[in-house]
Amino acid sequence: MNEALKTVARFSDPMSAEITAGMLNSNGIPAEVFGQTSSYPSINAAIDSIEVKVNADDYESAKKRNIMLLQIFYFTPYSIEAFYSQIEERMALI
Repeated sequence: MNEALKTVARFSDPMSAEITAGMLNSNGIPAEVFGQTSSYPSINAAIDSIEVKVNADDYESAKKRNIMLLQIFYFTPYSIEAFYSQIEERMALI
């Protein structure tokens, strides 16, 4: 990643940032996490500075992919009875 970088997402917790970067990377879009200033989540949450960055050329496709991932995994509710099967179904979509 030596081109100009653009921020595709911001998070207050490192786990969400790493999940997003991992999903982008596994879908062929190189992504890196920047700004993990502390190993204490409460400090990172207070400054909200953890960013996922991609090459400028990949920005639009990364943004679309990130929105799709958020919709599939975060914004669509899960039922308690079938949680694990729903995760498997959603993983098959990406």
